[in-house]
Amino acid sequence: MSPEPRSATDEYAVMIDTRDPLDIGPAVGAVENTAYVDSWKTSGDAP
Repeated sequence: MSPEPRSATDEYAVMIDTRDPLDIGPAVGAVENTAYVDSWKTSGDAP
């Protein structure tokens, strides 16, 4: 984590829209960041 709060980030979001559902391969588990879903929450947010 950054030692001081920042007013902006240097991130990009990519959305993939498909006609049919995508199949998730077995390699996904090795690179998935399971904590990402909660990374934007503050300490006062309910789980």
